[in-house]
Amino acid sequence: MEKQYVSESLRIANDIIQLVKIDLKDEMNRQILASYIFGVLNAKAIQESISPIDVQVTMIRVGIEALGYSPEAATQMTQFVIDATDKNFHPTVYAIIHRGVEAFYLYSNEKYEQLKEDFDNITASIK
Repeated sequence: MEKQYVSESLRIANDIIQLVKIDLKDEMNRQILASYIFGVLNAKAIQESISPIDVQVTMIRVGIEALGYSPEAATQMTQFVIDATDKNFHPTVYAIIHRGVEAFYLYSNEKYEQLKEDFDNITASIK
C-alpha cells in the first residue's frame, strides 16, 4: 500500500472534518460525512492508481482515527459504503459518495468554502 496515499487521506479527512464543523457524536452526521469522505478517497485513488483494497483499508483507518468509530464499526461502515457504490443498494448514500468524488476536486483546488457549502447542502436535504 502507498503510505503517502494513507497519510494524505488521513490529512484530507481531518481537514474536511474541520471545514464542515459537524458534531461527530451525531451518528447521522457522522455517517453522511463517512460517505462523503469515501467519495473523496476514491477520487484520490483513481487519480493515483490506488487499488480498491487499499482504499478500503484506508477508509477503515479514517473511520477509526478521524471519525472515532471502533475498529468493528469502522469495518462495517466501510463495507456499507462500498456496497452503496451500487446505486440500487442505497441511492442516497450513492449520491453522497458521488458528491464526495466531486468534493475531492474542490479540495484539490482549495475551494474550501464551496466544499463546506456542498456538504451543508447535503446535510440540510437529508435532515
